[in-house]
Amino acid sequence: EVEVVAEEDRGQEADEVQAEEPEEKPEQQGQEEPGRGPTTARPPLEALEALQLELSSVNARARRAYSRLKRKNSERRKLHLDRRSAIIPGFWANE
Repeated sequence: EVEVVAEEDRGQEADEVQAEEPEEKPEQQGQEEPGRGPTTARPPLEALEALQLELSSVNARARRAYSRLKRKNSERRKLHLDRRSAIIPGFWANE
């Protein structure tokens, strides 16, 4: 029972910390000066460009991994079809 009470206290502390975080976010997002349109639009664009650059490297790695996976599956399929073809010669249409 003592452990349960300690866990509940931790949960309440975590809720208090989470409640404080949303108050800080508007200040960090540059919403303090809404009247300055062009200057506030540039940082989000720069952030998007940085994100796009980061994603391009991730996409390149994913393309390479996908190509390796396709090649590996193709080799496995070919081995399977070759074994099957050896069991019953002349039966399959691709011979």
